[in-house]
Amino acid sequence: MTRREAARLIGATAGGLLLPIEPAHAQAKAESSAMLTRAIPSTGEKLPVIGLGTWQAFDVDLTADTRRQLGDVLSLFVKLGGRAIDTSPMYGHAEDVIGELTTALGIRDRIFLATKVWTRGKENGIKSMERSMALLHAKRIDLMQVHNLVDVQTQLATLRESSEITLLKSTMARS
Repeated sequence: MTRREAARLIGATAGGLLLPIEPAHAQAKAESSAMLTRAIPSTGEKLPVIGLGTWQAFDVDLTADTRRQLGDVLSLFVKLGGRAIDTSPMYGHAEDVIGELTTALGIRDRIFLATKVWTRGKENGIKSMERSMALLHAKRIDLMQVHNLVDVQTQLATLRESSEITLLKSTMARS
């Protein structure tokens, strides 16, 4: 499947979701489509149990056509209660596309953003995470994962250190 075909498929699927629902089924559909959520243990924040993955479908050049189609998909995703978007630097253009579209659509603050670090070494890991934040137009990443557990001990140590620094800055700002 080519990128163009994937983008068309996503657009067609989103378009099908926009078709009117028969009134007799509207209430039953609304009741059955309540988004199932789970709480994040450390914060209590509730997230839908289903999110949006970006592998392949968002690894595209943002032409006017793909921008419109993927923008419609993201808008509908959020409109229907979706929040969690998962991406990775391993997914080609996906981080950049998600950053561009969520910013342009004004939905960045409504998204729980997950990405990954996928490299070896502390400095490379830091650079990778900083690059992801820049591409995603994000001041923070809600969930940073270690992709395929590549150099997991180093990356986890860096993430723990970063979390401690962030917490310290946050505590100092409140004082």
